Amino acid sequence: MKFTENHIASEDSFKIIKYNSTYFDSVVKLFYDSYKRKKSKAFFNYRLSKTPYGKPIIYLMKHSNKIVGYHSIRPFLLKIKNKDVLGGLTYNTMTHPDYRNKGIFTLLGNKTHEEAKKRKYEFILGFASPYSIHGYTAKLRHKDLTPINFIKIKKVKFNVEKLPRVTRHSFPKNLGKLNKKYLARKKYPIRIERDDKFLTWRYKNNPESRYLTCFSEGEYFFIFKKYQESIQIVDFFVSKEEYLKTMIVTAHKIAQEHSCKEVSMWVPKTHPILSLLGKNATTQLKAEQYFHVLALNKKFSSLLLNINNWYYTMGDSDVF
Repeated sequence: MKFTENHIASEDSFKIIKYNSTYFDSVVKLFYDSYKRKKSKAFFNYRLSKTPYGKPIIYLMKHSNKIVGYHSIRPFLLKIKNKDVLGGLTYNTMTHPDYRNKGIFTLLGNKTHEEAKKRKYEFILGFASPYSIHGYTAKLRHKDLTPINFIKIKKVKFNVEKLPRVTRHSFPKNLGKLNKKYLARKKYPIRIERDDKFLTWRYKNNPESRYLTCFSEGEYFFIFKKYQESIQIVDFFVSKEEYLKTMIVTAHKIAQEHSCKEVSMWVPKTHPILSLLGKNATTQLKAEQYFHVLALNKKFSSLLLNINNWYYTMGDSDVF
């Protein structure tokens, strides 16, 4: 039988249900059927469990006894003009290949968005693939804020007296306190709140990524990740702009040690690191993700829908 969106919405054999742990194995199977990739159970436990800011919103599409669709939003905080604002990050939308282009994405997306409004979320944002961005913008009324400023950093000769020791997946306590010293982020009206709860959950507890980290008490913290032939600067806090030089030189040293060809990062176009590097030290790259936002509270629309108001790094996306 060929299914349409109207058919799925009215047919009794299709039901939108709220996720619970009895559907864990079905979600694991749907992920494999959708992406042809296997992930550990730890990965799914992390994705499906509570965040520091509450339980995720997860709805499934069930056809007869089979789970054929999945849509989820995780709660987190933004700082908007230095005030805490609760919202959600949409992630891991899935539709079984046999059921695509039938409206399941839209039906589940609308359901999760309705629940987000009930929970008083002020916004929903996400980082979509080229395959799903149209669904968010055309069907769920999100605005695409791309292009993300994605750059490759050429090797630059900076005079750095001492390079830090690189450790694997080491996260000291009180990183949130160091983040508060990071002056560059205060230039931007909007940023994801990187307090200790968020940093522990986002990085330390992430079972899929084993990051390379560098830390100097009260001075800086760098988070790097090797991906294919690139060293990615995923996140960083510095108490002085001078330490950005330390980060860049360290990243290139790691790249050399891991036989990587480049160092890359996401960074706002007005960030001080770009002035430090100069025009000839960076190459613009095309991001494979699309940054999209929906303002559920209209008083934040003008701020949220302008990418120049955002402080962002790769760490804001759950892909890195």
